[in-house]
Amino acid sequence: MARYVSPSLSCIRVETEEMGATALRLLKTTFFDSEKRNHIPRKITIGTSLVLRESSLK
Repeated sequence: MARYVSPSLSCIRVETEEMGATALRLLKTTFFDSEKRNHIPRKITIGTSLVLRESSLK
């Protein structure tokens, strides 16, 4: 949507393929791998990048 607004808006691009693959891996571990299953919270970082457009340029 950001590219259809004037001035075009800067945004954050999220690595959606990496996010989906990570989610699937975690689900598979939760349901099918009882040896690796644990209930300890963990922090997972997914790649992002800043897409600069006209709204951020001077």
